[in-house]
Amino acid sequence: TAPTAGSAGVMPAVVHMLIKERGKTEADLVDGLLVASMVGTLIKRHASVAGADVGCQGEIGSASSMAAAMLSQVMGETPDVVENAAEFALEHHLGMTCDPVGGYVQIPCISRNAMSSVKSWNAWMMARTGQGTKHPVGLDLCIRTMNQTGRDMKDDYRETARGGLAGGHPADPPGLGGLQPVARLGFAADVVGAQGRQGRRRPGERPAGGREAGLRR
Repeated sequence: TAPTAGSAGVMPAVVHMLIKERGKTEADLVDGLLVASMVGTLIKRHASVAGADVGCQGEIGSASSMAAAMLSQVMGETPDVVENAAEFALEHHLGMTCDPVGGYVQIPCISRNAMSSVKSWNAWMMARTGQGTKHPVGLDLCIRTMNQTGRDMKDDYRETARGGLAGGHPADPPGLGGLQPVARLGFAADVVGAQGRQGRRRPGERPAGGREAGLRR
């Protein structure tokens, strides 16, 4: 797993893209995988890759950072761009909680892998278009910040399934098949209900009262 079971989909997703969409070979990927392992080692050495230690930022954030570094290396970027791509990816996961619904590594973990794969791509794009040489925050500072942020988190948000999405969505054992539906928040129910009552609208037509009116309730 790279770096954990709960974040193991990010690296393979980016590798798949590089092979299928960019025509890279396994030989092309070797240096990129080595760079990714270095980034993962730095994070593990100076912070953590465990959700129980620092929340999901340590798992999915680390995976995205590793994938961004790998992608940048494979695409032939300079070391500065590689480092900054890794930093961008980690930076934009800072503070992410580990809140598995029902205590299982499924919701929101699976979809977070997909979203963070895209963040890896975005981090590379941002770094290569100039931000990689101008961004004032380095990877080392970001890793230290992630570590401190995770240590400051309440235990409820560190893989205990007591807070966040897990705390707001009770589950019946033995698994996700026992999940009970939770009522929508009031404002979401208002907006969705209003749209349902209005039925289909013609292209470009605004709902009665305007969208903003529904959101203000």
